[in-house]
Amino acid sequence: MHPRKIKQCAVQQNNGSLLYKTKAVLFFCCFVLLASLAHAQPPRARTPVDLDPKKDILEYKGLTFRLKPTPGGYYGYDIMQGKALVRHQVKSPEPDHPLTDKETAFRAAKWVADQYLLKGHCPSKLPPGLLNRLATTSSLNQSKP
Repeated sequence: MHPRKIKQCAVQQNNGSLLYKTKAVLFFCCFVLLASLAHAQPPRARTPVDLDPKKDILEYKGLTFRLKPTPGGYYGYDIMQGKALVRHQVKSPEPDHPLTDKETAFRAAKWVADQYLLKGHCPSKLPPGLLNRLATTSSLNQSKP
């Protein structure tokens, strides 16, 4: 074979192997992406909260708390002073800890109401860890005979 033809064949083989490697890497990336999507768990939908508008109301220091359902199936609340709305809380005031039970929702509303009565306005967020402490306190009170 002529040296020029040998060089052309080598270039064609290198281009072919580069194309093959590129296709293999692309295929592998697509496979990994599809596999990860196939194994991703959709978020579990919670059952809607069961609220009774006549029973799920609490009077506290001249304020009225009304529990409300939230879009995620948790609890929210309204704080009313007479007929005036003081706070409408439809999502958890602590982002990583939704209000999962009525007792904790009422305790969070009481804490917000105390801050409102003390400072004249409601805080937009609760201090970190407050909901955990409120939930722990409510579970301890439920376990007492």
